[in-house]
Amino acid sequence: MGQKKEGTVSELRLVFVGGKSKEVLFRKLCRQAKRWEKHAAYQDIHYLVIDHDGSEITIEITDPGLGKTGGREMAIRDADMAILHYSLHDIPTFENIRGLPSVFELRKKPCSIRLIADTDEMEGEETVASSSESVSEGYESDVERSGSGLRRRESMEKMRERQENGRVTQSQSEELSSQLGEYCKLLHQSTSEWDDPMGSVMEMVVEVLERRKKGRNRRLFSISRESKGSQRSNSATSSTDGEKKEGVQSKVCSIQ
Repeated sequence: MGQKKEGTVSELRLVFVGGKSKEVLFRKLCRQAKRWEKHAAYQDIHYLVIDHDGSEITIEITDPGLGKTGGREMAIRDADMAILHYSLHDIPTFENIRGLPSVFELRKKPCSIRLIADTDEMEGEETVASSSESVSEGYESDVERSGSGLRRRESMEKMRERQENGRVTQSQSEELSSQLGEYCKLLHQSTSEWDDPMGSVMEMVVEVLERRKKGRNRRLFSISRESKGSQRSNSATSSTDGEKKEGVQSKVCSIQ
């Protein structure tokens, strides 16, 4: 795919989770990329090529679906970036995405996230599991974080209230964004009227590259410090050995 130059990144991974309404956003991203293509064998993987600082970067986009599967957890674990998309009118998808903070917490490295609350009206029914299904099976999507940091089940009253209102509220989206951590950015956006969704992807690309650069600099600094420490230690050892030799020579002279 992209041409790799020395000191540059040629490929990044993005996990794209959401309901059926995210298809409009995905088509826009494909149109705004330099080029794109499907994976030869896997229908849930696509490649978008973008230009950044004179080099091509290939973004591997994985759509693991909404099911709580090992494949979804692996895609989140391996991703550099994530788009979590739900319609404000699609409560089942929102409830499903609410279970993802615990999955992101298992990552060893930070992940840039865009949590997109789509303000467009839904067209037709979403083909996702209902929130009541998750309740019966005790999925992570049915729990919320308590003040002690532990997770507890959300009350049935709250879930019924959300379903009766038929819309995800601003505070609920903000709470989810907070649970996803400092690298998550919440966007209330009409996908159909969004002119430059690729701009948000590019923001994440820059964030990832900057974190990698800082990580390399820290490693180089650590290596340099260790090297200097080793040199000082060797120098001290050589100096001590020299002093011992001079002492031996002095004793020999005295005997003579």
